[in-house]
Amino acid sequence: MLIVWGKNDEIFPEAGAHTCMRALPKVEMRILDTGHFDPEDKFSVIAPMIHDFPDREVGDGGALSRRRRAGGSPRLFQF
Repeated sequence: MLIVWGKNDEIFPEAGAHTCMRALPKVEMRILDTGHFDPEDKFSVIAPMIHDFPDREVGDGGALSRRRRAGGSPRLFQF
């Protein structure tokens, strides 16, 4: 699952994004420097994220798990 969240969202604050990430073990979170309307504000950034997501496996054995073993953040990306 891919979740894209605006870090300046006044309706759903960023803290809610981190709660979702803890509750969903196989989620990839993208935090963007935008507000509640991030699909409209950052379409050129979000569209490729959504397009490319099905090609990656989140969880055991996927590229994100390999990043975790290498010491990087496994699921949280901030833009």
